Amino acid sequence: MLPWSSKARMWWCRTAGSTTTRATGCIWGVWGWLPPCGRVEIDHNGEASGAAAIVQTTLSMNPGYEALSIHDNGADVVYIGGSAGTDRDVTLSSPAVGGVPYVLAGSWDVSSGKALTVTAGTVVRLHDGVFLQVYGRLYAVGTATAPITFTTAATTTVTPGGWSFIAFRGGASGRLERCVVNSAGRGGNAALVIESSDVVVQDCRIHHNAGNGVYPGGCGAGSHPAAGGDRPQRGSLRGGGHRPDHPLHEPRV
Repeated sequence: MLPWSSKARMWWCRTAGSTTTRATGCIWGVWGWLPPCGRVEIDHNGEASGAAAIVQTTLSMNPGYEALSIHDNGADVVYIGGSAGTDRDVTLSSPAVGGVPYVLAGSWDVSSGKALTVTAGTVVRLHDGVFLQVYGRLYAVGTATAPITFTTAATTTVTPGGWSFIAFRGGASGRLERCVVNSAGRGGNAALVIESSDVVVQDCRIHHNAGNGVYPGGCGAGSHPAAGGDRPQRGSLRGGGHRPDHPLHEPRV
């Protein structure tokens, strides 16, 4: 199904295919379009090809997902393509899409003045080498029973060095609370780079990354990001000067 019209509505529907279909369940394909999609069951699509249940061509959109049921597809995920900067506020919510993860196929910038909100219980999987840079705001607050996870898309197991990093650049703001970050550090990067003083990291676990766990650099003298309750493992907290063999920046994927 290709709902590429702003007048389309999907409510109380089912998109299903035979066991041999190679198509994805649904593709949102218009840049910035906000299609409503609620009470929809998406199942048994793309089983032969491993196609995703839902494909978005961009992160820079806010589909009105609500109470979706996604199961028995080639890949029970929301697959997000593209690689650019966001032009609007965006929310990612696994609970709204039946508990399935989001997969970022390319690297994205959260643009200055824009926000990315990740709700409790959401899983974000990033392809090899992919990174997320924040120039605006990243708000990811989980709970003790529904943490937020940033991990690799390559496997279902923890694999250090799969994807690259999350970076809060100068002037960015954000809050990471009850979050898990693992399998990052591609190219020797720190899993979490903080170059802004307006960032709070609280009650998170940063573990099994190929490089350093956290790099709180570039905040300026007398200005420090707040970190509390964190449990970094295999990748130490680090706040010194930049090491040439541990690059903080990579070219866009």
